[in-house]
Amino acid sequence: MSNDIDFNVSEVVGLSHALGAAGAKALEGVRAVMSKGALTIKQDMQAEVKAGLGASPHSYIPRFDRSITYDVRSTFRGVEIEVGPDKSISGAQGALGNLLAYGTSRQPAVWDHEAAMRRELPVIEKFISQVGVESLD
Repeated sequence: MSNDIDFNVSEVVGLSHALGAAGAKALEGVRAVMSKGALTIKQDMQAEVKAGLGASPHSYIPRFDRSITYDVRSTFRGVEIEVGPDKSISGAQGALGNLLAYGTSRQPAVWDHEAAMRRELPVIEKFISQVGVESLD
C-alpha cells in the first residue's frame, strides 16, 4: 500500500489560463459597450435639449446642446463614463447645466439630465452580460 497521492492539475491550469484571457477580453468588450452607451446617452441628451429646452421660454440656451459631451475612462475598478454639459467649451453654454438640471431658489429645474441614462441603462446591462458570457466561451 502506497502513501503517494497523484493529482492531475492540467485542467485546473487550463481553466486558470482561460479565465485570465477572459478578463482581458471582457474588459475590451465592456469598454466598447460603455463607449457606445455613452455616445447614445449624449445624442439622446442633445435631442432632448433641442426638442424641449430650445423652445420658448427657454430660447436663452440655443447653444447648450453643443456643450454635452462624453468621456470614457478605464480605471483599476473597470470602465467609467461621464456624460453631460462641459463648462469648458467656449460659447456652448455648458455652465447653465446645473441651473437647468437643479433649478434655483426662484426657478425650478427644467431638464431631467438623468432621463437619457435611465433609458440606456437596460441596453448597456444587456450587452455587458453578453460580453461576460462570450468572454468565457
